[in-house]
Amino acid sequence: MKKILLLSVLFAFFGCTNSVKNQSIVLNNNLIKVDENHYETIIDGNKIILDSYIVPFQIPYYIVLKSEKLLTLSEAENIAIKYIKPRGCTSPLKRRTDLDKSNFDKTEWLIGVEC
Repeated sequence: MKKILLLSVLFAFFGCTNSVKNQSIVLNNNLIKVDENHYETIIDGNKIILDSYIVPFQIPYYIVLKSEKLLTLSEAENIAIKYIKPRGCTSPLKRRTDLDKSNFDKTEWLIGVEC
């Protein structure tokens, strides 16, 4: 009986950690996707999907990167900046690090910028 209980607890624990690990970034309900900014690329064999979001009448762009492999903050930031400059920047780009988020395994990032 104790073995069954222990196994149940272990399965529940590992099931919970897996679901947390694979969770996506929770986006604010006010965000609106800019459909024409959708972009897919492959960098060093890593497929990356980029989308941008805005809140109407506000300046920041919320750039979401989804990657097959881990991305560091620096990598995500560089990719996001190169992606958004030709699509939405009419003035100098300013980073909004206060908006940055990532999922547990660093395969999804939200990078904030103003431009």
